[in-house]
Amino acid sequence: MLVRDAYGAISIDGSGGDDAQDLRSVHAGELTIYEIKSYVRRLTAAQKRKIKQSCMRAITLHRPQRWVLIMPLNRSPAEAAWFDQLGAEVADVKIEWWGQDWLDAHFAGREDLISYVEGPDYRLLARAKLHNFERQVVATGADLAERMESLIGSGNDISPYWRLRFDETEHGLMRTIVPRRPDSHIADPIQITPTFQFPPDDPNAQQLADQLRGTIEFGGDIEVPGRFVTRLQVTAASDATRRLLGDEDQPGGTLRLTSVPDTAGLPLRGELVVESPVGLPQVSLPFILRDRVTGTHGTTLRGADPNDGLIGQLRIGNTTTPGLTIILTIRSPIGAYSQDVLPAFRLMAALQPGCTLSFRVGPEKIAFFQVANNLDPKVADALRMIEAMNVLQDHLGVLIPIDVPASNADHHDLLAIADALQSRPAPTHFSGFTATVPAERLEHFLATVPDHPTQMRMGKGDYAIALGDREYDIPGLAIWAPDVVLINRDEILGAASEAGREHEAHFASHRGRRFFFIRDEDLNTAPAVIEAMDSAISACSNRGCPDKGSD
Repeated sequence: MLVRDAYGAISIDGSGGDDAQDLRSVHAGELTIYEIKSYVRRLTAAQKRKIKQSCMRAITLHRPQRWVLIMPLNRSPAEAAWFDQLGAEVADVKIEWWGQDWLDAHFAGREDLISYVEGPDYRLLARAKLHNFERQVVATGADLAERMESLIGSGNDISPYWRLRFDETEHGLMRTIVPRRPDSHIADPIQITPTFQFPPDDPNAQQLADQLRGTIEFGGDIEVPGRFVTRLQVTAASDATRRLLGDEDQPGGTLRLTSVPDTAGLPLRGELVVESPVGLPQVSLPFILRDRVTGTHGTTLRGADPNDGLIGQLRIGNTTTPGLTIILTIRSPIGAYSQDVLPAFRLMAALQPGCTLSFRVGPEKIAFFQVANNLDPKVADALRMIEAMNVLQDHLGVLIPIDVPASNADHHDLLAIADALQSRPAPTHFSGFTATVPAERLEHFLATVPDHPTQMRMGKGDYAIALGDREYDIPGLAIWAPDVVLINRDEILGAASEAGREHEAHFASHRGRRFFFIRDEDLNTAPAVIEAMDSAISACSNRGCPDKGSD
C-alpha cells in the first residue's frame, strides 16, 4: 500500500504466480519492479539465494531499468557487501534495498496503516484519552467543531481502505461508506446481504418484490420500506474494515438500492412513434435516452421526453436472458401546464392493441414493440381533462396549472365548456332551473312565456368554474335549452290573484334532456347542431348501438 500510494505502482496478483514481480510502476518510460520480503532477522544463505533468484528472474522476464527490494530489515556490513556484489552482476539494472528505516519514515503519520497492522489495541492510551475528552461538556461551537474533527480524524484511521461519512437527513444521521483509494472495492471488498420478507397475502408487497427483482436483474433505483427488510449482514475482507462497519448482523431498516449510471455514448436523442394498422395518423413524441444501468440479467437504458412527463426504461437482456422490453411510466399531470404534458398523454392514449411502438433515431428504428394490452382507462380520462384545460387556458389567455376539479360537477362542466369553446354544444349537468317572478310581473310573465316547449338562452356573459382552490370566470359562454317548458304554469295562475306575492317559476326540459353550454356567437347555428345530434342518437339506437344516454 505504501508503494502504491508513493509511486503509483500496480500490485500483481500472485495467486497463479507473479512472474517475479510483487508490484511494478512505469515513470518517464522507466520500468521499476518491486520485490517485497518479510525477512526480519539477518539473512540466511537460503534467503539470499531466493532474493537473487527473484532479481535475476525479474530482469530476464521484464527487462526493468530498476529493481527494488523492500523488507523490514536494515543491511549489516556483510549484507551490504553481498547486495553490492549482486548489483555488479546486473550492471545494466539499478538495484536498491529499502529497509526498516525506509519503512519507518513512510509509516510515520499513516495512522490508518498502523491501525491496519496492529489491530484493535492500537493507540489504546490515546483512545482512552479521547474517551475522557468526549465526556467533557460541549460549551461552544468551537468545542463541538474541535471534538468532531478529532473523532472523524480518529475514525478515518480505522481502515486504510474505507472511511465513514456522516450526513444529516430527515431520517436521522446517515452513514456512508466511502472508499479511500481507487482499488478499495477490489483489495478489501464489502458485501451487504439483506434479507427480505414479503407477505404472500399482501398484493402491494408482492408488487414491490417484483420491482425489487427487476432492479436487481436489470439495474435501477428502488427503496424498500423497513418493514420488509428483516436483517442486514455486512461483511468485509479485512479486520480493520470489519471494525469500521461494526457488528456483522445488523437490524433491518429502510433500504434503497441504486445502480451506478453509465453515460458512455449518451444521450441518444430520438422519438417514440405509435403506428396504427387501421390507417389512423401516427403519433410521435421526442424522447431522449440519458443513461444506462446494469443488473444480473441485462442492461436498462433510461430516458424521458423533454418535459420529463413520460419516463421510459428499455431493458435489454444478456446472452443468458435474451429479450427486449420497454416500460413506460407517465407522471401525474397535477401542477404541470397542459401544453407540457399533452404530447406524452396523447402518445400513451394512442397505444391500442395492434399498434406498433418504436424508438427511432432519424429514419432508423432502434427498437420496436407490438402493443397487446388495452390501456388503463384512467390515462384516456386524464387526456380528456388535459385537453380541456388546454382549450380553457388558450381561451382565457393565462397559464393555468392542472388541478383536480373541485367536484364531479365541475369536472363534467370543464369537459363540456371545452367542447362549447370549440363550437361543439355540450350538455351541462342540469336540465332545469328556477326563476323568481315579482308579483307585479306575474301576468306579463305568463303572457310572454309560451305554453309549449321552446328554446331559451340564459346566462349570457361569464360562467365560473372551480379548479383546485381557485375559480375562473369564463366569458363568452351561454346556456341554451332547446325545448324548455314552464312546468308550474297552473300554480302561478292560481297565485296571480294574490296581491303583493312573488312566485317561483320552474322550468325543465320537455324531454328531460340537459341544457347545453354554447358560445354566444354559435347561438344561431345551435338548433341545427342539436338536431344533427338527435338524428345521430336516433340512428345509433335503431342500429342497436350501445346506449350512450341523452348526452
